[in-house]
Amino acid sequence: MKLSPSVHQDKNDIDSEEKEHGEEIEVDEDALPSRAAAIHEEMAKRS
Repeated sequence: MKLSPSVHQDKNDIDSEEKEHGEEIEVDEDALPSRAAAIHEEMAKRS
């Protein structure tokens, strides 16, 4: 999925259907797991 050169993309941007269609992606940061919880979940998957 390629963006047109006229669209500025910084290092944290990712390609997505929403971005292609110009739709805003809303993220509820309070609902995201903590970094520690994410690490714990990843370790649990590996064991």
